Amino acid sequence: MLRHCIMQMQRQSFPLDHVIYVNSINEPGSEYIADNYSGLLEDLLEGTQGSLKIGYGKTLSFHENYTAALSLANINNYDLFLKIDDDDIYRQNYVEDVVRDFVSRKWDYSGAVSAGLLVGHKWEPHCVLAGLGLGEMDRELKVPDLMPSTAAFSRKAIKAILSLEAVDGFEDVHWRRHLARSLEIVMA
Repeated sequence: MLRHCIMQMQRQSFPLDHVIYVNSINEPGSEYIADNYSGLLEDLLEGTQGSLKIGYGKTLSFHENYTAALSLANINNYDLFLKIDDDDIYRQNYVEDVVRDFVSRKWDYSGAVSAGLLVGHKWEPHCVLAGLGLGEMDRELKVPDLMPSTAAFSRKAIKAILSLEAVDGFEDVHWRRHLARSLEIVMA
């Protein structure tokens, strides 16, 4: 799914820079993942409207894998960060729409609902999923209903996320709750 994800982002109507951290199992021989995967991805590095940086390393926690990707970019050069799920499908104007909403509404943390679902080979366009995995604490914190794997963050929100120490389990739960507890973060 990695090639598909990269190609979806390269075809966006709004130019973007894309950073990816490809992680491998922590076993002897896994240090060769860069050599193994670079052949699958090298043709994607040229001819894009933005930049594409790919880093390789050992599998870390979910949080650390994402922060490893962020370390490939100078976060002070960007106002907006998108967390893209490699098995989701993004329309060509997805990034443009997010940027437009970010500029007009001035939020720090936002996301989307799933507007359709693939079930095996069948497309279910009217199946809408929102707030997947939200619990009572999320509702108390007024976390917005959004799909956890895809989200958008301002630079302020990313810096708040990077301030988190070790995070066990799925990062999205810790991130959204940490951002919701932060009084200076505006959630859309």
